[in-house]
Amino acid sequence: MNFARRISTSVIISLIATTALATFGAATSQASGYPTVSSAVYVTNCGTLSQKPTSLTIYCADAGVSVIKIAWKSWGKNGAIGTGIYSANNCTPTCAGGTFINAPVTIKLAPPTSIKGKLVMKILSIKTSNGKKLPLLKKSSDVWKLI
Repeated sequence: MNFARRISTSVIISLIATTALATFGAATSQASGYPTVSSAVYVTNCGTLSQKPTSLTIYCADAGVSVIKIAWKSWGKNGAIGTGIYSANNCTPTCAGGTFINAPVTIKLAPPTSIKGKLVMKILSIKTSNGKKLPLLKKSSDVWKLI
């Protein structure tokens, strides 16, 4: 076999092998069932996914306790950090007629986990900015599992 014919044969074999690998690789990826994870990062807030919300609520039915007026300092795959106002309804004399008591807080969202192909943060840590107790609680910090 001459040199030119060997080069042509090598090129053809390489092309066939590359095509086969690309086809097999794509089929394997599609057949694996693993979803592609988006690079966008979300937080879950009462069943809704959002990015950099200005408020987060722990009691979704009546919104009796929330962090409002959130300003995010960082947001990404390593979690999020921000500041806001912890706001709790004292429900006196009733929840409908109650007064909201507020306190400045620093908040942190734990790094996200993959849920249905999206990066979602679900654990919120709250700490008062001034070291005082959170309204209606006997502690200066709290952790919420957001739904």
